[in-house]
Amino acid sequence: MYNSAVVRGSDHIGRRLPGQEITVPSIDSQGWNDSFSHFQEDRLQDLVQLELIRESLIAVVGEMRANIIHSSYAPIIYEGHDFSCALMSADGRQVAQG
Repeated sequence: MYNSAVVRGSDHIGRRLPGQEITVPSIDSQGWNDSFSHFQEDRLQDLVQLELIRESLIAVVGEMRANIIHSSYAPIIYEGHDFSCALMSADGRQVAQG
């Protein structure tokens, strides 16, 4: 199906990792254009889903912020809005902030 070329793998910094090889199709191989057009359609769907999820997470943080403002007794919170809300993942990485 593809004319393959063997390439040495490297990590995200660009250093070579010993013993790792990956097989990638050469660009001039038959069927590359078919695979690429399918990739573009999948990528577009993924980008739309990503944007929907991103906006939903931002809306969740916005609702958190509104609830804190409405339920707070401290003037620095309900008048000054001097606080921040964040949604975190299970491993502690920030997902959304507002």
